[in-house]
Amino acid sequence: MIVYDATQFNNKPAGLLPGCSPITMLYGFQLWPNGAKQDQLPARDLVESLVAGQDGVICVDVESWLYTNPVSFSLSIRLLKMIREFAPLSKVGWYDMPQCETISTDSWWGPYNVYRSRDNIKQIRGPLKGLLDLYFPCMYGPGDADQWQQQADHNLWLTGQFLDMVPFLCPGQSGGGPNSPTTLTGLKYCKTNNLACVLWCGPSDTLDVSSDWYKFLVPQRT
Repeated sequence: MIVYDATQFNNKPAGLLPGCSPITMLYGFQLWPNGAKQDQLPARDLVESLVAGQDGVICVDVESWLYTNPVSFSLSIRLLKMIREFAPLSKVGWYDMPQCETISTDSWWGPYNVYRSRDNIKQIRGPLKGLLDLYFPCMYGPGDADQWQQQADHNLWLTGQFLDMVPFLCPGQSGGGPNSPTTLTGLKYCKTNNLACVLWCGPSDTLDVSSDWYKFLVPQRT
């Protein structure tokens, strides 16, 4: 099982978590620095400086663009073409595929509970063909293990004929805390289903090597 390390633990040792692979994250604040509006393409030279010559995995995290907005959808296609131009050997994916409209419910966790349809996927499949390799669904907690697996099964069914699914798991507080069952469930699910996954957390989170998910990721040797 390939696990990509996008964690920003405040006590993380230099380098990657044990056994993990690197991933390049392209956040909105990097593409539009100094608080610039995200209503136009980022500068070509800036995109080039971020991805030129890379041959690994790139995740675009621009959460303000929706496929239901013709302008932002057109911009996303142009941005992906730009990334492909500068990093033709990379595998490219989009975090939570914002082109598939996210519908908020009663909390920040709304996207986790929304079932997207294959009709939505079909609308964007043609324009994105050859531009996207991976789908990075946000599969954070909180939630029980059964709920997580139902959502994972649905996402896999939804995109299986279009893109490879690589779930984002969050062992930090924004994902329900280091012992949230969803992180461990996610790692086990990905291993069973031969899926890669991404571990992500913010700089306010602290790595706890006694956490269940970490013990699963790095088997303890006695």
